[in-house]
Amino acid sequence: DVAKELAGLHQSLGVKRFEVVPPQPKLTQAVDELLRKLTNGACRATTGSDGASSSIDAVVIAGTNPNYVAVAQEFPRLAHWAPGKKHGYILVAAAAKMHAVTAWRALAIEDLRAEEALQRATVEAGYKDRRLTWEEVPFELRQLVYDRSPKEQAEIAVARGVYALGDNWDSWLGRLAAFRDQHGHVKVRYLATIFGHELGAWVMQQRERWECGTLDDRKVARLKGLGFMLDLEAELFALGLSELRTWVMFHRSRVVPISFTTDAGFALGSWVVEQRTLQRRGRLGLKEQKMLKEAFFMWSPSEAPTSQFDHPQDQEAAVLTRSIEGELRMLRWRPIVERRQFFRSLVLKHHPDVSPDPSAPYAIQFLSDTKEWFLAGH
Repeated sequence: DVAKELAGLHQSLGVKRFEVVPPQPKLTQAVDELLRKLTNGACRATTGSDGASSSIDAVVIAGTNPNYVAVAQEFPRLAHWAPGKKHGYILVAAAAKMHAVTAWRALAIEDLRAEEALQRATVEAGYKDRRLTWEEVPFELRQLVYDRSPKEQAEIAVARGVYALGDNWDSWLGRLAAFRDQHGHVKVRYLATIFGHELGAWVMQQRERWECGTLDDRKVARLKGLGFMLDLEAELFALGLSELRTWVMFHRSRVVPISFTTDAGFALGSWVVEQRTLQRRGRLGLKEQKMLKEAFFMWSPSEAPTSQFDHPQDQEAAVLTRSIEGELRMLRWRPIVERRQFFRSLVLKHHPDVSPDPSAPYAIQFLSDTKEWFLAGH
């Protein structure tokens, strides 16, 4: 039967010489005798050939546990030119799982594109939680499979390579991508699952590995490419800061409503309140405080900024009250003790009995209107 199949390949593909790998002397001798009879000596099968420079048309993977290195060592002979030769083939038995795995492993170590395509296929298989259809298989893998192979057999052959050689981590990355597309985010809770897989536990493991410095940089980059946050506090702060800058520049205002949520679903108003609370409690670093101040004051318009408070109609008085508002806003997130001291100093400074400024009464009225707002919180 083997000889007849090889003779058929001789007729359909023009194969003239088959190399059986790993060496199978007795089997190959029997097949070779029948093959030469069936093809009138035009085709033969060899094994264990030592003629490294001689050309072969196809490698036949045999045995129960074939060696992929032995297969890869035959690639130069497959690529060796011979009259009438157009392609080199690796032949595997459809029912032999390890034959397909061996072929893919040999191709992967020789061709970086095949290795990368297997990685992408592994991610995609994890994303879909099933075997890929032929149309879903990466082009780089499809072009390595004989185009007249039965589609189902071709799919199975690729799937065997993906499941055997693909990194299990890539399958989990595909599941994380599926979770993101289903839920619109990658905030995976510990007990979260996807397709019955414990995704939450895997996510926690990635954070632990990242904290220990054992998570590969490329994997870190791929996780971040999905929007996944490894250092939750630092990355959430960076996201909030970016959204705050966008708000200030777009709305021309430094006041973010507490209920405001961005188009991306980020609760910016609540985040700003949280940062101010952390600052008042002394739990916000100086670096973060500086970046927040810079973000709040990115917009420097030629005219007075939009205010949530009423200012006098009198222009000179309005200049004074807006100046006071600016001072209050700069210190709004300071500890309550400092704010009380500062507020008291402003009252003393602008009190009509002390200040000769004609706008002093307006200043005191403005301070009275803003007192509750400025001294709210701890």
